[in-house]
Amino acid sequence: SSVHILREIDKTLARLGTDYLDVYLVHVYDQSTPLDETARALDDVVRAGKARYVGCCNYAAWQVMDALWVADRRNAAPYRIVQNQYSLLQRMPEQELFGVINSHGLGMMAYSPLGVGLLSGLYHPQTPPPAGTLWGKRDLERYQKMMAGTAGRVIETLFDVAKELGKTPAQVAIAWVLDHPEVTVAITGGDTIDHLNDNLGGVGWKLDPELRQRLDDVSHVAQAPLW
Repeated sequence: SSVHILREIDKTLARLGTDYLDVYLVHVYDQSTPLDETARALDDVVRAGKARYVGCCNYAAWQVMDALWVADRRNAAPYRIVQNQYSLLQRMPEQELFGVINSHGLGMMAYSPLGVGLLSGLYHPQTPPPAGTLWGKRDLERYQKMMAGTAGRVIETLFDVAKELGKTPAQVAIAWVLDHPEVTVAITGGDTIDHLNDNLGGVGWKLDPELRQRLDDVSHVAQAPLW
């Protein structure tokens, strides 16, 4: 809502010790607040110089289009960026959102490119989740069910491709995400410097088309959100 957006942008700027943000994102589609109100508030933020651009997270394609139409009707600052989950284990954005991105020239921030850690190289279908890891602390039954299905097949193929390339599974998974022209940036969530250095190895090279196709084929049915 307007009151929350206008209040929280000032709090954010104060916490960060800066005069403006490059990008200000609404985190989810709010069914209880009219898009018109949100568009007006975000336009006020941009016109006040508190953010250069605005965007949205976790919107379906039709919701992005609805928001763009409202902003255009009001001559307000439109969404320029979308942030959605996207990985070898969650390819739902390809169905409709990529079309919106291409037709309207939007940027995409792909979060969880390592499939909530499942593509990091720590997990393998033939072994239980390591103790102390994220999935080791979660529902073991769900983990086993995922590993017995599409996720397990994707991870096994990812390990094979990584071995052929002399890369880590995380590096191949990130390179696959970045190989899509719709994706502007992949947001990784490493906990350590070693994680960060590993993830950075996914940048600066491209997958061979044949290897890319193998990953495409094994993951083509991966649609369900992982979190």
